Amino acid sequence: MAHGIEAKSVELRTAFLSRMAKFAVDRPRLVVTIFLAITALALTYLLLNIRITTDPVQVMPNTPAKVGLSLLINYFRNYDYSTAYLVIYGNKSAALALLNAIKGQDYVINAALSYNGSDMYIITATVNQQSLSDKLIPIYLSLREVANEVAREYGSKVLIGGSPADKYYFVLGFEREYYGLIIYVMIAINIVILTIYMRSVMIPLRLVATVLMSITWSLALTIFVFQELMGIQTYWLMPVILISLLLSVGTDYDLFIVSRFREEISNGLSDKDAIVRAVEVTGPVVTGAALVLAMAFASLALSSIYILKQVALAVASSVIIDSFIVRPLLVPAIIVLLGKWNWWPFYNKSIGAISSTSEP
Repeated sequence: MAHGIEAKSVELRTAFLSRMAKFAVDRPRLVVTIFLAITALALTYLLLNIRITTDPVQVMPNTPAKVGLSLLINYFRNYDYSTAYLVIYGNKSAALALLNAIKGQDYVINAALSYNGSDMYIITATVNQQSLSDKLIPIYLSLREVANEVAREYGSKVLIGGSPADKYYFVLGFEREYYGLIIYVMIAINIVILTIYMRSVMIPLRLVATVLMSITWSLALTIFVFQELMGIQTYWLMPVILISLLLSVGTDYDLFIVSRFREEISNGLSDKDAIVRAVEVTGPVVTGAALVLAMAFASLALSSIYILKQVALAVASSVIIDSFIVRPLLVPAIIVLLGKWNWWPFYNKSIGAISSTSEP
């Protein structure tokens, strides 16, 4: 009985995915246009509404510890201030000038100058933000600007440490490395490996583009649910987790479909028939794996910690969107539109001759 129900479920899923693929190959331009329009709307919503926080307290539940911290911040501020340290080398006049400049900043509660008998002067400045606050980043930038002005005027060297510097370099340093280098290395590695494996440049480029579409949709959904409905900001590591995970998961799912598509092409089917057949055969495996992964991450939503809830919704929704919408609809549409150019530039004549018989 159980096997019969399972077989029926797979059969229904196969039929559903087959209908989606047939719709896509019959109306490829319409499908691509709709996906581009939805992605443009989702991206616009993201850029206009996303509010990132680097403060983990902001995405924690209202536990007694968070309530206590809130009381300290609102009613006993002097117990929750953080400290910045500025070190000046070998110039007392520069140290005194910097001390006066620091005291003039509205975020500085008090500042004192210390001298350790060597060649360094140290300014200890108490600032009016707690050590996890997002506002420490602009405070660090302001301190650096003031320090640079004094350093240029007196020809001295100034170093900045303490909570503002820790926050700035941990968050912005990581973001610059990830969004400025690591993400491009991940994409490049995927493209190179898939190009060698599939003997095509267009397939990995299309893969990356469709994965980024899924990420955009799921991020927009997550921001709407948490920011608009619940009033909770987006934690800064959530997009990093989502992008890194979906780039690998989307690659696996896409390889199943495209590998089968190539086999069907070699067996003599046209592009349209081959991609529909590929979705029919691999669809139940892909969607089954996606459901398992999505449910595993969705279980994080049971946590009381909003960081984990955000990851749960973002990853689960992106996997479902990618496997149930993007792969059976958008991928067949793009493949049909590209035709023989799917295999560019390593064009195989035997595959190309068959592929060229299909109409984009």
